[in-house]
Amino acid sequence: MVDKNNNKKDQNFDNVKVQLNNVTLNKNEDNDKYFKLIEKMQKKVKLAISKIPFIEIKRSYFSFSFNEVREAKEVFEINFLILEVLISTNLFFKFVLLYQEKDDKKTKLKIITEIENFIGDAKDMYGIVVAPFLKENTIETYKKYGIGSIDFKGNIFLSFKNVYVDKKKDFYIRDTDNSELENESLKPLFSPKSSRVFREMLSNPFKKFYVRDLSKITGISMGLVSRIKREMLANEWVKEYKKAFFIEDIETAELMLNEWAKNYLYEKYSKFHYFFCKYFENKNRIKDIIIDERLKLKSFCEKNNYIYALTLFSGAYEVLKNIPDNEKIYQDKLFFYIKYVPLSDTSKIDALYDLKMEFDLVKVSPSKANFIVLEESKNTENLKKEGDDYEEETSLDEDYTDKLGKDVFYKIQTVKNEFKNEPGSLIKYETKVVSDIQLYLDLHKFKGGAKIAQRILEERIKPDWIKKEKNS
Repeated sequence: MVDKNNNKKDQNFDNVKVQLNNVTLNKNEDNDKYFKLIEKMQKKVKLAISKIPFIEIKRSYFSFSFNEVREAKEVFEINFLILEVLISTNLFFKFVLLYQEKDDKKTKLKIITEIENFIGDAKDMYGIVVAPFLKENTIETYKKYGIGSIDFKGNIFLSFKNVYVDKKKDFYIRDTDNSELENESLKPLFSPKSSRVFREMLSNPFKKFYVRDLSKITGISMGLVSRIKREMLANEWVKEYKKAFFIEDIETAELMLNEWAKNYLYEKYSKFHYFFCKYFENKNRIKDIIIDERLKLKSFCEKNNYIYALTLFSGAYEVLKNIPDNEKIYQDKLFFYIKYVPLSDTSKIDALYDLKMEFDLVKVSPSKANFIVLEESKNTENLKKEGDDYEEETSLDEDYTDKLGKDVFYKIQTVKNEFKNEPGSLIKYETKVVSDIQLYLDLHKFKGGAKIAQRILEERIKPDWIKKEKNS
């Protein structure tokens, strides 16, 4: 059944209720997956076709077919997306688009049959298959049957009448699955300077941001923020309303965080320094030593104008509750970021030297280290050499790496904890820990850290997002 509605506006599925003859199709659990699928397909296809200068989309609508009767309700399934297009100002045509879920022989034959049956002898219709990615041999198969193809990676093949389009891999159109090529193309988007936008937005999901305001918050240029916004819109990570853009739901926020984590490179944010500290030699008193070390680090930093924040497992075990000791790894290692906050522009202090003197540290190999210092990177000049195209824009805050709060130290948290030193003796203490977002990023790729990172996401980050969603 094809929707004959002549409304000039495209179907919108935010609050959908489509009338089909005398049957109403409501958005519910039965058909929700179809709405989401076709809605995504519609956006990706429109974006792809908009890049072809001689094709203009005039109208779009959907076709539905009866599926089954379930609990006394008729259930319908969305089949085709129909685009009415104008070609070169004088040729009206209808594109009949069908989504390919699996790439196997049976599925392809079914798709070919369905498109041919739907179009029949119509001379003004052209069938097109849409998928996240279409292999070359799959595209060739559809070509033989006079069927075009569009995938979310930007491969487009159209051939009908006097129209011929064969466009390869425009990475501006992206689907955020596990394609290695796509992940390569996303890396510049998550460079240190660009990722400040993600850091701010993922800390405040559902908040509406404007380019100018976000530029001031992050200390990067409006031009760069605008370019990042365009990429976010292309990936459907944000919605736009009256020039403000925002993350619409928790699923999208999680997708963005995971993409950032996959593309996160420690070496662009910090440098690891590996030391051995004699405080950890007594393994029988490991918990006492850990607390003592935290207190001593806190005192040292406060006295000497240093900022520190625990990270990786040291930070995770402070913020997560109810992890049995037998499930904890690297308890005998202390991981933290440190940074000197200068009292004047001429202050020159070597944090590593001060730490070595204060804690009697010996430089060792990574495998022998129990005192791991992550020094925030101050070298941004190498970023362009590494192909970071998104770093071209001049920053409004040129010395941003010498200031606190926009990168790994953004929204560090003060965590209060306590433990029983011995029967009847309770020690209370507090320490600084990086933000939950930074903890997740640090742990995601670190050996043994994936499970802990997932706990940070499920027990810390998502509950915070849920609260903010309710208040938005």
